[in-house]
Amino acid sequence: MGAPPATRLTPEMRSRKLVALDFIRRYFAKWGASPSYEEVAAGLGVSKQRAGEIIHQLAVDQMIRRVAGKRRGIALIDRADEISEAEALVILARQGWTIGDAAALTKNGLHGLPHLDHPAE
Repeated sequence: MGAPPATRLTPEMRSRKLVALDFIRRYFAKWGASPSYEEVAAGLGVSKQRAGEIIHQLAVDQMIRRVAGKRRGIALIDRADEISEAEALVILARQGWTIGDAAALTKNGLHGLPHLDHPAE
């Protein structure tokens, strides 16, 4: 399982810490699980030690939680953010929603959102 491509700093992302948080959120969205420190390091283009420092600072700032003793021990504060896109679509389908083109969700934004239509009751 490979990590998403590295993220470059944009004007909206003024620090490596925010880039790391964005990477972690996107990783959860894609895989439905926490990235390892190695994957965060690779995604950010930094050493594993530097990734650990950034993750520690995110936890100190209460932007994430770290779960002691787990290899993939990063948890998002809002647990709803930890669900993958595929799991979200399955949950919506189970609740009776008709889901259009799921491929319309892209990493560049929500262009052409899928049409969701709940059955009439």
